[in-house]
Amino acid sequence: MHITDKGGIYHQLGEKIDNLHVKAPWNETWHSILKELYTTDEADVVIKMPYTLSTLERISQITKIEKTRLQNILESLCRKGLVMDLWNEDHGRYYYITWPIAIGIFEFTMMRTDDNINKKKMADLFHEYFGSVHAANFSNNEQVSALRVIPVEESIIDGNRTEFFDYEKASSLIENTDKWAIGLCSCRIEKLHNANKGCDAPTDCCSLLGIGAEYGIRNNLARKSRNPKCWTILPGRRNMISSSAP
Repeated sequence: MHITDKGGIYHQLGEKIDNLHVKAPWNETWHSILKELYTTDEADVVIKMPYTLSTLERISQITKIEKTRLQNILESLCRKGLVMDLWNEDHGRYYYITWPIAIGIFEFTMMRTDDNINKKKMADLFHEYFGSVHAANFSNNEQVSALRVIPVEESIIDGNRTEFFDYEKASSLIENTDKWAIGLCSCRIEKLHNANKGCDAPTDCCSLLGIGAEYGIRNNLARKSRNPKCWTILPGRRNMISSSAP
């Protein structure tokens, strides 16, 4: 296969994202996704950003981009769901970090509600690309998964004597967070727009907790929800969260 942009800015961007904790192999489809989502200025910033959480000042020093211009670029990347901005109350400043392909670029791209994205085109591209992502991350007997599974507690049969620690319980995670947001379900939105697989399930039902909720609300990727904790604990309520949330 002929791969374009070899050594170009989007190829460098692809290499940067591929070096994060979820592999994102280079091919023409990934190239098309990157060109669709990132401007060249945004790509340049992400390529040069540190891999760890970093302040505006540090990123400015590394990229040699003036802080006001850099902040505008970072804010654009955050609104697109391509970079995370994490507010540190003690330091009184934001820290920024690049999202991987998942959980990150795919999910927040499909959760966007602005008019500056072609959801149908992105759904088709992601649908075509994710076979490569799965092969890159789950084909070599990996001992650590790129994704985390949280069981639905009432679906566990008591007779199996299976016990889950609080870290693994959805109910515990919900009960111990003070921030909650609801956004579009990226997987269902992708299926809804994909020509081959329709989806008639509710789409406004993706739950974000804690700093994830803050990020989603701040960047218009999700909406704030008040006290929804009981809904996810009660059987049969999961697909009703979006319609019940105030």
